[in-house]
Amino acid sequence: EVRSNCSAAYYPLPAGAFAWQLVSQPADSGTQLGDTNTMSAAFTPDRAGNYTIRFSACPNGCTVGAKEVGTTAFDLTVEAVDALALPPATQPVLPSQTATKPSKIPDANEKCLGGGGVVDPQWVTVNQWTGAESYELLEGSVEKSHISRKDNPLNHDSQDHNVHVRPDPPFQHLLRGSQTLMEVEWERNHFPEVFRPTPGDRASVFGFWILDCGHDGPTEIHPPVAIAVHRPRAIPIDASATVSYASGDDVIPFFSSPVGTNVFVPGIVTDIYINQQAGEVTNNCSDTGLHQPGHYIVTPQGVLAVTGACIRSPHPLNRVFTFNIFLPPRPQLTTKGAVPLYTRIEPHPFGFSTGPEPQLTVLGTAPNLYIQVSIDLTNFTGRTYTRRILSGWALASPDNWGLRRWKVRLNNLDVHDDGDSFVRGDGDWRFWFNTNNGFSEWTKLFDCDGCVHGVESFGGRPWQTGDSSEVANDRSLGPDLLRFPQQT
Repeated sequence: EVRSNCSAAYYPLPAGAFAWQLVSQPADSGTQLGDTNTMSAAFTPDRAGNYTIRFSACPNGCTVGAKEVGTTAFDLTVEAVDALALPPATQPVLPSQTATKPSKIPDANEKCLGGGGVVDPQWVTVNQWTGAESYELLEGSVEKSHISRKDNPLNHDSQDHNVHVRPDPPFQHLLRGSQTLMEVEWERNHFPEVFRPTPGDRASVFGFWILDCGHDGPTEIHPPVAIAVHRPRAIPIDASATVSYASGDDVIPFFSSPVGTNVFVPGIVTDIYINQQAGEVTNNCSDTGLHQPGHYIVTPQGVLAVTGACIRSPHPLNRVFTFNIFLPPRPQLTTKGAVPLYTRIEPHPFGFSTGPEPQLTVLGTAPNLYIQVSIDLTNFTGRTYTRRILSGWALASPDNWGLRRWKVRLNNLDVHDDGDSFVRGDGDWRFWFNTNNGFSEWTKLFDCDGCVHGVESFGGRPWQTGDSSEVANDRSLGPDLLRFPQQT
């Protein structure tokens, strides 16, 4: 809606002493001026183009005091630009949400039995854990994502992959006290690279809500059993899809197949990974592994610390996993109606599994709609479950909205400090290369002892992005990066 911003206080004219007129508009426009008996007329553009509005004071002449006043008029031209002329947004938008407050957990010290991590459990659940329905859901933005430099071999069979999540407002109760980020820890041997988030992604995580007793009791999701990573990336539109299509200045509202094999729009790539196994943390009831919360009891001999029961894998998955995919705002089509939502559920190309398909429900209020995903694993008997969901607004353009392809090439590493002393020799490295290519973002370059020192040139065979026709599998950093101009 376009509305004038006049105030009658500045135009002390008698009733009928002014007039509004829509003197020109696009040929096929049917809009009309409203509120023309006030000083704040309005209209809603229904076609792209120029609209000229005329305001006339004293259209038939009038007398102010003892003075005759002739007609005074001015014209205002407003250009309505169809939103299709602007690139669609790329970042997801959250609906209005009710915030929760961080938890105080006043009995945390008792649950941790005063410490932990040496002979007592390093991790205890915040509440009594009773089964799959006890897993907590955490949703938020990913601030950090990295491999732990070192972990205790008494309760790890591989280093943790640590994800630092800034919880969305409804999940801030999972934080404790002054925490602002929630750490999610999953041993890397049980968390494949392709499902790991990149900073700037969003994540929906189900898992054990615990106190890290070995580090003064912050809360964590540790270990998870399920993660859905939501990556704002360019997504390909299937050639059989029905989409809205921008072609020059014209808009064809429902351009059917074939749309071509190289059509991309801003969207969300969601990688789903669910696993019964977490690693040594719940493997064999080690003294420092994950336990139920401890407590103290008073006996005739004094106060006795009682360690909670250990929690062992495999972790049950028999429940419904429900989470959200938040989308960029739907592009506003001034002239042609709503842009359709495009979704595609596919077997994960890097981790196929059986099981039921996710069920998608669109919620929210336009333009900020979002998708609720439900996966019913109540009767699932497998050990792992994977899927990939592509979602975005099916608004294509002939130039793919200025999408650019970026190639990344790693020729060598100049290592100034390999992390080991002269006595210990060359460095022991577990090293990954992380790019936001959308489909295979973590590549392991080193997993070896005594193998890194000085300049590493990879035997003259650089690592690089590209498809299989360009890059050998043992030197691939995944596909080239596809980025829209408004993406960093």
